[in-house]
Amino acid sequence: SLLARAAPEASLEFQVEPFREQARRLRDLIDANADDPRYGNRPLRDFMRLDPHRPGYAEALLRLAQQYRDGLLMDNIMVAWAATLSDPIRRAAALEACIRRFPKGDALPEALFRLADLEIQTLGADDPQIRQRGVARLRRLVRDFGQTAWGRQAAERLAMVAPPPTEQKP
Repeated sequence: SLLARAAPEASLEFQVEPFREQARRLRDLIDANADDPRYGNRPLRDFMRLDPHRPGYAEALLRLAQQYRDGLLMDNIMVAWAATLSDPIRRAAALEACIRRFPKGDALPEALFRLADLEIQTLGADDPQIRQRGVARLRRLVRDFGQTAWGRQAAERLAMVAPPPTEQKP
């Protein structure tokens, strides 16, 4: 341990983990949607060109959805669009619609996470049933999609919002 070297990123003075998590999500997205049988990699390229911080992002997503409505990336585009809605009730309804419409899509873990987060932090603030529904969604994510970036993020969030009970020693 005396000769052990610090991780290279330790000297950069910023948190690396959020960037790693973003890279994992990006890798999952690319792995699931590359080489679309009909469109090749055009939908991915077009999706990656969009900047969620620029005005018109939601409208650009809807144009992409129209252009690639039968492509592999459609579920991801619609979940990204749902996430842009500022009204939490409309956002929750749109995410629920994505979950129903794309039950086998690779964007399902993201939709579940975003909806659970909304239910726990916003919609469930005054309603314990809604909050519990969000916690149940996180548990489902960990159980069914634990290997994905969204599943790992759900496990971290679950540990914060619903830590397992500690055992009492007699």
